[in-house]
Amino acid sequence: MCLTQADAEFLLDALRSQHLDLAVVMRTGPQTGLTVTPLGQEEMIVVVNREHPLARQKTVEPADLASLRFILYEKGTAMQDVIDRYFESLGIAPRVTMEVENNEAIKSLVRVGLGASIMPLCAVAQEPPGSLLRMLRVKGKPLTRELSLVSAGAEILPKAIRELATALVTALGAPHGRRARKTIGFSD
Repeated sequence: MCLTQADAEFLLDALRSQHLDLAVVMRTGPQTGLTVTPLGQEEMIVVVNREHPLARQKTVEPADLASLRFILYEKGTAMQDVIDRYFESLGIAPRVTMEVENNEAIKSLVRVGLGASIMPLCAVAQEPPGSLLRMLRVKGKPLTRELSLVSAGAEILPKAIRELATALVTALGAPHGRRARKTIGFSD
């Protein structure tokens, strides 16, 4: 089994060309030749360095976001589109100091205090005790992203991959699993 992390468009193209068998991506509309199974919502949170003045809080006011310098995802990515819509809904123009392509790079930059970010909870939830990162929620304005499991068409798939797809669907709270094959990709 191979695990790949990339943007959603790359993963969908890899599924179509049969270089991947499963992908977990941000919710996508119907995809020709692919099976899309909604997985549910995932919380996104504000992440700051533990020395940041807001790091002692568990929640922040929406207005607090206007004062932060952000390290966010590259423009045009599905993740950044969700974050942009979020800021629009708050009436805030974020101060973006860097655009980075993946979660690990963003976490490294936040750890050294170069800015804050908004990231999926799963990207930081397993940080070890004493981590340099602190997670904050925005009071009254939660941010979530919709996730889907995408697989290639109606092929007969190996039992282990069908079981993996079912486990993913079950773990993320959606109804019964769909078809899957031998590899899986995850979008940022």
